[in-house]
Amino acid sequence: METSTHSFIDPEMTTDSARHAVREGAERINRYTENLATKTPTLLFLFAALASMAVSAILQFRGKRQWSLFIGQWAPGLLLFGLYNKLSKTLGAD
Repeated sequence: METSTHSFIDPEMTTDSARHAVREGAERINRYTENLATKTPTLLFLFAALASMAVSAILQFRGKRQWSLFIGQWAPGLLLFGLYNKLSKTLGAD
């Protein structure tokens, strides 16, 4: 007696619908972040990066080397957020 291994779920349909769901979710996240970026002033990120560098220098002079390195590493990330913010305001969503 032979049993049927026929599946009722088409693997290609599942893959296509999953890709569509992922694409739709990514578009929703992009819209949300770009909408949020337009409300945030770009200079805020620049000043935050400069402040983190200043706090890092102060901590270094006070002998708190580990904290100084920790706070100092925030600057590049903040500058990248500022760059994303500026690009999203200038270019907008595609």
